[in-house]
Amino acid sequence: MVATAIPQSNTQPRQRPQAPQRAQGPDSTLDPVRRGSRVLDAGDRGLDVAAAQKRLNEQGADLRVDGRFGAQTEQAVRDFQRQQGLQVDGRIGPDTMRALDNPQVAAEPAQAGRVAATPEAQAAARKTAVAADAQARADRETNQPAEPGVNVSTGLQNPSTERAGAVEATTPPTTEAERYDAYQRMVEERGGTWKDQPGDRNVMAFRTDQNYKTAPRGGVYNDKFVMAWKDADGTKHVRDYQGNTDPAGSSAGRFGEDINGDGRRDLGRVPEGHYEYQTGVHYGREQRQPGSLYAKALRPTGTQAAERDTNQDGNFDSRDQMGTSNDMLFHQGGTNTTSSAGCLTLPPQEWQRFWGDVNSSGNPGKIGVTVVNGQDPVTSGQSTSPGNVSGPGATSTAPVNTPTLRRGADGEAVRDVQNRLAAAGYSPGAVDGDFGPNTERAVRRFQSANGLTVDGIVGPQTWSALGAAPAANDNTTADGTATSANFTPNAAAVAAAEASAKGRSLAREVPKHAETYKRASALTGVPASFIGAIHAQESGSGTLRSSTHGPESGYGLDPRHVSTADGNAILQKHGLGTWERGTDTERSRLQSAVIAAEHFKRNAKTAGVTVGPNMSQRDIAVAATAYISGPNSSFTRRAKETGESFMFKPSDSNPHPYHPGGTSVGSGGRIIRVPPGRKTGLLKWDAMLPLIDKYID
Repeated sequence: MVATAIPQSNTQPRQRPQAPQRAQGPDSTLDPVRRGSRVLDAGDRGLDVAAAQKRLNEQGADLRVDGRFGAQTEQAVRDFQRQQGLQVDGRIGPDTMRALDNPQVAAEPAQAGRVAATPEAQAAARKTAVAADAQARADRETNQPAEPGVNVSTGLQNPSTERAGAVEATTPPTTEAERYDAYQRMVEERGGTWKDQPGDRNVMAFRTDQNYKTAPRGGVYNDKFVMAWKDADGTKHVRDYQGNTDPAGSSAGRFGEDINGDGRRDLGRVPEGHYEYQTGVHYGREQRQPGSLYAKALRPTGTQAAERDTNQDGNFDSRDQMGTSNDMLFHQGGTNTTSSAGCLTLPPQEWQRFWGDVNSSGNPGKIGVTVVNGQDPVTSGQSTSPGNVSGPGATSTAPVNTPTLRRGADGEAVRDVQNRLAAAGYSPGAVDGDFGPNTERAVRRFQSANGLTVDGIVGPQTWSALGAAPAANDNTTADGTATSANFTPNAAAVAAAEASAKGRSLAREVPKHAETYKRASALTGVPASFIGAIHAQESGSGTLRSSTHGPESGYGLDPRHVSTADGNAILQKHGLGTWERGTDTERSRLQSAVIAAEHFKRNAKTAGVTVGPNMSQRDIAVAATAYISGPNSSFTRRAKETGESFMFKPSDSNPHPYHPGGTSVGSGGRIIRVPPGRKTGLLKWDAMLPLIDKYID
């Protein structure tokens, strides 16, 4: 339910300097930027942004040319910069602009006697390269293990080598018909009812969870909506929209409900689940604007309980209570505010398009609506949201620990170091949370000026010189590799794990790969034992693979899950050359370990955890669970709340995980049903990490 009169945001678009007079000619729209009059950055608007968006689309991006430099435009810039070998900062400066004017074809160098490619062929090659990089990004960010029913790449292996509780990865569907079928499977596997008759409408809402108190005052259109339907002739349609599923803090007023009797009104939202809606009208608006789209709404056909933020911390979690009843609508939001105290809303232009699709073949009657906490699994998590309506999204707080950082690290701790270096007069370049060569050079200059060991590594002494108190336990080995960090293992579970078949395999195999784990740890900042745990888990209950099926197979880096382009992008950051995929050499083993470690870090980062040597038990639980079941899974959310999960539970003396069971889709679309029970071929991470630490040493 939303307020009938929403206070408008006072935020005004930033005033931009007037662009120089454009030159005449076919490329005139890009002249102001090309001449270096300004650097385009996130939040900018104008014709020069639109011109850059158009040029990015020519190189394979798929942007709405609207002159707004939002999240999608920034990601497209990063993709283009990565493909062109430029500094990846998401900004359009002189170098990026020159590359947009004269992009380099991402292909093999011309050989003697080879006929030069035509402009059409070059353009096609560019589109192919950018598309491959975009797919690599999708793989990198979302093709990781997930809880049952989510379409991702890896999960728990069962004895028949099928991955229990996860959908076997396939090429993401691209046609509308393929996406329609994939969404139908997703909804049905989650227990929902898919409406498959001609004219029926099915809507999916994919929520990017946020704290509405730290979001911009007007709210954030950072969620994705999908509508799917079928015509009388069987033609299948799928449409995407940007929208919002969380309340805006400015929209509370008298529309909250005091669920727990503490005298405060609690905001609410539609919880994850399956509902039925039908076309109707918004509260009161039909009297003020009869017949307008502003007055139209989708209304639930029955009473549905709402999630209520009863402790009013801005989050919806297990500490809150469900409301007794509510009538959450689906309606148009505002331009400067999402206009929501818990309803599903879309901005005006998107609502117009959405409502037209709802009624494109007549009133559809009842509409199936599925709300999912997390990214869209069918399209590998590629969001269609352009970003915020009224400013940047929620900001992260500074890290509470001071992990040892080196080139290749990323996350909030790196951003903290970069800010401290810049404040001290040693600019690291862009403050982007990426410990690259510029940051390393800045660290070395700072260390030299302050009489420290000049190694480019931010350890306890460098942290202290930068004004941060290092954590008491740095947890690094003599050679600088990170160890397992802070938690108290269950002695009985560790002893049982050591006596198990998997434990005996670890004792035999880990020493063979210990140096690889250590080297990969030194490069990525991921504890060596974590890398060993990934290797052991992805190898199943047998030998830690490094030759039989290629070195990548032991880390779950199957080509269906991790593209070569993705691997090469990671290796380029670490100066490790091109991925020698499918070979068994010392170099390729290190490459595969580094790629696996970076994927582990990314999932943890998405779940809000920075991987490093001083992680708490809670952070270890979240990182391990985010890797196994996905960063947005219910298991990961519980790990955040309790510091434990089914794969990391020191309070359990049994070393084997108890899988909750579930359903997934295997090869050929067949349904795989996994019964609940212990996975005796696997070990929980809380039992496995201490053993791997022991065997590495």
